[in-house]
Amino acid sequence: MRLTHVTLVIEDLERSVAFYESVLGAVVQRRTTHAELRLGDCRLALCTRQVLDAFVGVPMPPPDGKTVGGVVSIALVSEVELNQIIDRAKGCGGRVLKHPFTPEWGGRSAWIGDPDGHWVEFTVRK
Repeated sequence: MRLTHVTLVIEDLERSVAFYESVLGAVVQRRTTHAELRLGDCRLALCTRQVLDAFVGVPMPPPDGKTVGGVVSIALVSEVELNQIIDRAKGCGGRVLKHPFTPEWGGRSAWIGDPDGHWVEFTVRK
């Protein structure tokens, strides 16, 4: 398994894209309702809470002043591995936010919430 990208929950897409392009030299790879920027071998995704809520289909808890919003996305080798991880997460206090599905870019994806409420996306790229 490997970390493929990090998603930051942001308020203003244009402002955030400009910031990461300027500060880190990030290059925009995709821009729709969210933005994906290339940072070396990793991607930084910028997404508003509203867009992320609509994509996952479960509202993200509002900020409580103690935590910063974000999502970790982890690439897997196979759909079998994806299903095993979802089963293990459920057994370890995780919550399935979105069962495995086929996203617009292909492959398979599923979302879980860890025991602290952090969102983790697991993907199998094809």
